[in-house]
Amino acid sequence: MTAAKAACGAALQRLRQGERAPMAQWLRQHLFGHVLPFWDRHGFDARGGLNTCVSDSGQILSTDKWLWSQ
Repeated sequence: MTAAKAACGAALQRLRQGERAPMAQWLRQHLFGHVLPFWDRHGFDARGGLNTCVSDSGQILSTDKWLWSQ
């Protein structure tokens, strides 16, 4: 198990016990540490649009802009 999975699991366990702060902290860290930086690096095209067809590795799979995924 990775450290990230373990941390999420621990926060989830504490959430089940009624403690919300550990999960809120984990979610905040994951959002600002992983999700937003990924989209900042890989999602924007040269004209400021957002590519919605991006692989987990950051490869642009299509430059089509799909409204349903927005």
